[in-house]
Amino acid sequence: MAVISVAPLAAEKMREYMRARGKQDKALRIWLKSLSRMTYGMAFDDCRPGDVRVECDGFTVVLDPVSATCFQGARLVWVETAGGGRGFALEMPAAPAVPADRPAARASPVSPGAHGGSGAGWGPDAGDVSSKEARRRSTEAAAGRWPSES
Repeated sequence: MAVISVAPLAAEKMREYMRARGKQDKALRIWLKSLSRMTYGMAFDDCRPGDVRVECDGFTVVLDPVSATCFQGARLVWVETAGGGRGFALEMPAAPAVPADRPAARASPVSPGAHGGSGAGWGPDAGDVSSKEARRRSTEAAAGRWPSES
């Protein structure tokens, strides 16, 4: 089983989103922002040595090794809320894998905001995190220096 899967509608919307922003040459990086609330971030970035790569339907998802462990079995979906919000979100499996040296987290589905908090999703209605910021966050997560809660 792949680390992360992508729903067909999410794949279609991601290809459109990347094309509209000229990001076809980038990968979608997903990183763990906070283990205590299982929040995460998403940004377009380059693939780096050590990344876990998942080839999707027309684009690539990359995760640092720690994030890949925590998001094992997650699914990228496209969500549209009754209030008009729309964007990308991760559906988490019932019990996410947690690295042995980290405390257990409550398992619940989460939706990222523009910078990985909770919200309607990440996409057309949200801002992008810069590639430099995505690399910094991913590197901190991989090194075990978890960013503090915002």
